[in-house]
Amino acid sequence: MNTPRRASVWAYAGAGVAVANALGAILLVLTGYPAGAAFKRMFLDAFGSSYSLAQTAIQSVPILLSGVGIAFAARMGLWNIGAEGQFYMGALAAVGVFQYLPQLPPALMLPCMAFAGAAAGALWMLGPAVLRAKLGVSEILTTLMLNYVAVPISNYFLYGPWKSPTAFNFPVTRLLSGNARLPQLPGFPVHIGFPIAIAGAAILYLALARTSWGFQVRVIGDNRRAAEYLGFPIARLTVQVLCLSGALAGLAGMLHVAGVTHQMLPNLSPGYGYTGIIVASLALLDILATTVVSFLLAGLIVGSQSVQNTGVPAGLSFFLQGLVMLTALAAVALASRHQARQLRKAWDQKEGVAPA
Repeated sequence: MNTPRRASVWAYAGAGVAVANALGAILLVLTGYPAGAAFKRMFLDAFGSSYSLAQTAIQSVPILLSGVGIAFAARMGLWNIGAEGQFYMGALAAVGVFQYLPQLPPALMLPCMAFAGAAAGALWMLGPAVLRAKLGVSEILTTLMLNYVAVPISNYFLYGPWKSPTAFNFPVTRLLSGNARLPQLPGFPVHIGFPIAIAGAAILYLALARTSWGFQVRVIGDNRRAAEYLGFPIARLTVQVLCLSGALAGLAGMLHVAGVTHQMLPNLSPGYGYTGIIVASLALLDILATTVVSFLLAGLIVGSQSVQNTGVPAGLSFFLQGLVMLTALAAVALASRHQARQLRKAWDQKEGVAPA
């Protein structure tokens, strides 16, 4: 999809967001809440100050990495619906490094945690990847089902061997010490996971756009039959791409526990992996656009939470958040479908095919 068509789809998405905001304002007024104050608070608490921008940036890190991994796999025609489970496995593996090697210096601890988190996410994806590559089993189903396995495994460690003895019987691991925590950026209260996530997205974009490996991935996604004719190693690339997608979600889990929570918690993720699917779809599977959309969507999440300070109930604020996401996705889908019809019509006219 070329740039003008992308701009057209994003214009539709913007119109969808505007419609959602209008509907949300009407709903707030009808239920007796101050719509103007609510939307003002939503914007200011997401983007209105350096502290607000920092909170949005922190929230965007796991969404960005999950979304980039999902978008990358989708460029090859593969859908990773299991980023949520891979996130949990990455976080669990990173905390495990600290549990068993607590005295490592920061120069070793943080790289080991990052490697463990990425490796855990990749290994969690390995089974679905091999099943898809060798047997043609849908990775959508297998990755989705593994989400419901990852959380109980995480809870086993929280309620069992890794449960903190000083947490008053709450199911959490002990707090990470300073050598296992991500440092903050100088002069800005954001951990270094934010620039790491952006750098990772940039590297993946360059790999996809500028390398022969990325060229093969794109060709397989665009025309699998042509890739088979050219002799591309489709099965091997399928495993590589899916495992890389899982590794990014696992790394997101590591960055979250090392930079934000500093311990493993129940319900560690509010749905970062699933939100990554929305981000990738709104960004039209564009790696760089995913970084921008993830930041905007993180701002929506932060702002929706702050709306409660104006007296709006939590349920209503989450409804407004979901309404914006839903209408934006619907607008993108309608725009893409309209463009597909226009392209088909133009092609039929070029080939002299009579309209049906």
